[in-house]
Amino acid sequence: MPPEQHAGDAAGAARALWRELAGIYDTLERELDAAAWDDVAGLATRLGELETALRPLMRARPSAPVDAGAARVWTEVDATATRLAARLPALLARVETAHRDVGRQLARGHAARTGTRTYRATTVAPRFASQRV
Repeated sequence: MPPEQHAGDAAGAARALWRELAGIYDTLERELDAAAWDDVAGLATRLGELETALRPLMRARPSAPVDAGAARVWTEVDATATRLAARLPALLARVETAHRDVGRQLARGHAARTGTRTYRATTVAPRFASQRV
């Protein structure tokens, strides 16, 4: 395979992966807004897979692109990576906040369930069993 074709293939593959990564960021933000936790685990798994797939492509990136087409694609890849890097701190903060909120909800639910299994004094006034005095 000619080097220029390989460089173009790697650039195109990297661009596709970075675009998918950006889409996952968008979806993750929507899921956090909706508190839709069921799909978040799958998104996190896919994020890890994309990062793993991107590593060799980014390492194999030529320091000087072989052709103008590949150079344009790598410029687009750089712009996408820069945008995602800028979004990451806010996204991580939102994930951490959601994690804490869910933890608090679970703790309240546990405390409520634990309290119903034990005797607690009531503040209700005592009633006589018989209405005859």
